[in-house]
Amino acid sequence: MLLTTLLVSQSAMAEYYGLKVGGVSVTSENCTNITGEHIKPLLDGYISTCSYNPETKTLTLGNISIVRSGSGNRAILNESCDGLTVHLTSYCELKATNSSPLRFNANTTLTGASALLRGNYEDVITVGNGATLTISDLNELEVDG
Repeated sequence: MLLTTLLVSQSAMAEYYGLKVGGVSVTSENCTNITGEHIKPLLDGYISTCSYNPETKTLTLGNISIVRSGSGNRAILNESCDGLTVHLTSYCELKATNSSPLRFNANTTLTGASALLRGNYEDVITVGNGATLTISDLNELEVDG
């Protein structure tokens, strides 16, 4: 009976996709609508989007504000999703103090509309673990930090 309970529990566990948005681990359970205390609409009255498509490895953000503070508290952290595309459908603000707002430890492409990236004591974008960052067809990227 214990073995059956363990097997059922393991199969019911959500799959982690190797990235965090606003401190929230993106999983098979929350990927269609990623929410958390640091993920907020940027402009009230407009549609905001924060979702992940595991088939295309695309994180879609639109009209989103993510503001974090504290060491290691990033707006977006790609720990291990190799081939991730971060697609901005409309203007977003991604900010962090005491850490890079964007950290990519796996190959990532940034594309789409525009964003304000604001850091404080670390680089605004950090690429680690031998990963590459490709910025493609991005309308505007405002970097402050």
